[in-house]
Amino acid sequence: MNHQNDKQRLAEELHRLLRRNDPAALAELLDEHHPADLAQGFVELPPDEQEQLLTLWPTAQVAELLSELAEHFTEGYFESVHPSVAARALGEVPADEAADLLFDLEEDEQEVILNHLPSAEAIAVRKLLRHDEDTAGGRMGLDFVSVPPTVSVEQAQQLITESIGEERHVHCYLVDDSARFAGVVFIDRLAAADHELPIGKLREDDYPTVLPELDQEDLAALFQRYDLLAIPVVDETGVLLGEVTVDDILEVIREEASEDIFKMVGSSDEELEVRGAFSVVRLRLPWLLICLAGALLSGAIIHLFSYALEKVVTLAAFIPVITAMGGNAGLQSSTVVVRNLALGKVEPVGILRTVLRELRVGLLLGFFSGIIAGGVAWIMQGNPMLGLVVGMAMVGAIIVATLMGAVMPLVFKKIGADPAVASGPFITTANDMIGLTIYLGLGMLLLKHLS
Repeated sequence: MNHQNDKQRLAEELHRLLRRNDPAALAELLDEHHPADLAQGFVELPPDEQEQLLTLWPTAQVAELLSELAEHFTEGYFESVHPSVAARALGEVPADEAADLLFDLEEDEQEVILNHLPSAEAIAVRKLLRHDEDTAGGRMGLDFVSVPPTVSVEQAQQLITESIGEERHVHCYLVDDSARFAGVVFIDRLAAADHELPIGKLREDDYPTVLPELDQEDLAALFQRYDLLAIPVVDETGVLLGEVTVDDILEVIREEASEDIFKMVGSSDEELEVRGAFSVVRLRLPWLLICLAGALLSGAIIHLFSYALEKVVTLAAFIPVITAMGGNAGLQSSTVVVRNLALGKVEPVGILRTVLRELRVGLLLGFFSGIIAGGVAWIMQGNPMLGLVVGMAMVGAIIVATLMGAVMPLVFKKIGADPAVASGPFITTANDMIGLTIYLGLGMLLLKHLS
């Protein structure tokens, strides 16, 4: 069945039950559908019906629904209800999910709601809110199992059974008397172990840990590199703070991929959360203005070489060819490098190797493209010198564009900027200007032979 049709059908069903004012049927609908599916139908409703549903549904279901909705819906809910109502909803979800829901509110708004939570829950959520949302600390959960390494396997199993609740854990963390991380034991190993054996004997050696400040993109790369299901988060002294699970990382991968795709076309993933045309324009316009500035500079370059174009008008016919091929080659190179950076496949020692590989690729691409473009120019215009200029310019433009495509994301990464930005309008515009300069500069240099 088509997903879009399912979403629309659920929205229509919600609308119908609201019109009938049938709370019992709405409650039944809640039990029949997963919160993620309900969220898809919910966003299709007009704002007044959304507000009505949030007041009719039980607090626990509202909390689950909020966890599935985009940030602007969540913010709107917390701003529209009494803090005590918001606190009741937060009390229905784990501390890490509650922190996720509050991250985008102002600090004073967060405090007003947290003051209505039970003390222990409020303390847990405040601990998580101290960390940036896009870091290991912001992604970690507090619902983990930890025991001293000296307890027996049987005692550890009892403690794990008492603490599991609805969560399924794959790790038991070992901590010393000061709550410092002392190792990991895979829970599935406990069943076959001697019940009297100290659990520390089952410890995994050299298990990785992360600091709370680690960026979520680097965290995701770590999960992939070591094929992890969960990783402990510790502070500078080694005290165990929480854990990040693979479920959290799946969300990170989706967010980062979406963010990179939007940045590579000069926009933002905020577009997924806004509907108004003016809001979308606000996100896209700055990048288009950068493109406009680049296009005007390209026009200035053409004007600079206008004498050559006046003398040999046929030079103008191949300007789009040079700029398009350079731009495409640069975009290919930057996309590959950005993706490798995102996957953690470009280490500091591999940077030179990456650049040299792209240089070789640029040479080969430029050579073959230059022969074809130069040959076509010669045949079309009957001028071998024009073919030589077009071919040489094509080689130069593609080599430079490929190198820029490889180097600029690495430079952006080095200075702490998002490498995906280098693959957007920035690099395309820069390559257009460089390609034009190479082509028209060669044309000017060999003008007497072209004439």
